[in-house]
Amino acid sequence: MESKEQYFKEFNTEDLLKLMNIYLSEWCHRDELLWKQVYTYFYATLIVLFLPNLTIFVDLHLASFPSIVFPIIALIMSAVFFYVSMGYTKRLAAIGDTYQKIIDFLPPDLRRIRISEMSKRCNKLFTQRMSVILCVLMFGSLFIMSLVMIIYYYK
Repeated sequence: MESKEQYFKEFNTEDLLKLMNIYLSEWCHRDELLWKQVYTYFYATLIVLFLPNLTIFVDLHLASFPSIVFPIIALIMSAVFFYVSMGYTKRLAAIGDTYQKIIDFLPPDLRRIRISEMSKRCNKLFTQRMSVILCVLMFGSLFIMSLVMIIYYYK
């Protein structure tokens, strides 16, 4: 590890900033891809979940499937949504951590201020990754709505 640190210490600030720009562009790409995929999966699952209810409003006639099939499929889709979204958040976290390592090689006056340094009281609350929190909340809402609709159609 010491040889890597020595290698980066030989970089000047301009080289580090160029390297940071490369990693920042990758982070932006992964962030955009994460949210595009998350919202696509989320809304697709919602449509499948409420498709029997939506057919009334759009005057669409479904084949003779029992209505309980749709929330069961949505439940499975929500599990896939969770797996895929957590995979994307892990990739985003990896590039973010790499970017932070490069920031740490900058002179102290050029480093960004970390949230953990700003807020000591609410440190645990604000240092969690928002992408993970939002994906878990979206999964939880899909999962709960699917269970509620399964119970609704079962009765």
